Amino acid sequence: MSGEIKNRVSENTNLLTFNLEDYYVEGRCVQIDISQWLGQGFILREKDFHASLESHK
Repeated sequence: MSGEIKNRVSENTNLLTFNLEDYYVEGRCVQIDISQWLGQGFILREKDFHASLESHK
């Protein structure tokens, strides 16, 4: 052993680094609190949620 530290993760993988700001879409941003649509406080039923969201607009 030579005592050299090697980063095997970066050497042995095809990691891709990108900036999320490059994909940010300019414009109006709306936040909603989905807690009112959660069943039993933590289950989101997609079909019911979409229907409620359409009528909520």
